[in-house]
Amino acid sequence: MNSPWLAANLDDPTALESLSAEIRAWDPAFDLYRPASDALLYEPDGTLYAIALQAPMTAEYNHRKREVRPGDLLIVPSGLPVGIEPAVDLLGLRFEGEPPDHFRERFLQVWGYEHLPAVEGGEIVADADLRFPLSYAVRWIEESTELPPGSSSLGRCLLIALEGTITIEAGDGDRATVELAPRDALLTDGGGDLVVRGPGRLAVLRVEPEIVFSARRAASRRAGTQATPEYLPPSPQPSGS
Repeated sequence: MNSPWLAANLDDPTALESLSAEIRAWDPAFDLYRPASDALLYEPDGTLYAIALQAPMTAEYNHRKREVRPGDLLIVPSGLPVGIEPAVDLLGLRFEGEPPDHFRERFLQVWGYEHLPAVEGGEIVADADLRFPLSYAVRWIEESTELPPGSSSLGRCLLIALEGTITIEAGDGDRATVELAPRDALLTDGGGDLVVRGPGRLAVLRVEPEIVFSARRAASRRAGTQATPEYLPPSPQPSGS
């Protein structure tokens, strides 16, 4: 990146395009965008990772409805349409690399997509979960809190203010400071510590380069250590139960 940080308001198309262009220049396997507010959630060219911003929504697929709250993460396979009501209020990250291992025929037939609710203070997608090329967490920030660097210095970190006002400082070196209001985002490199202050609710999305993710995934498969939960149908009930 030419600058260590790049901030944008997610409702400003010009600022969002600058953020997206920076991510594409870093790794063309990724693209950041806002899905249309009045259309199906649909991505024909890759897996869509979509973060719910502020408005509560209902997602529907195959007559199943799920309530989507701010900070939740939707992971939608390529070519799968998901209905969103009353309007789409999501930030989408398209990944054109290998899809999650468990996105196979049976899972897609039954569930269609992943809905991972925001869990305060905990990891929603852990760095060690090699089904996905990213990690994701939502945190409530009060006093000064340190965010350690990601697992790869080659990665990128996207911070999104969901609620309140978040002040972010570099934890070492250049003492740059950025203040984020709700629906603002900040893109940083993956190497340094960050210090954040609230009060507010912050989404933390860390992304690996596609080549690094693929190498980690391949090594884990060779070692037989990769945990990739598969969809399993319910166990058959004993006859007469």
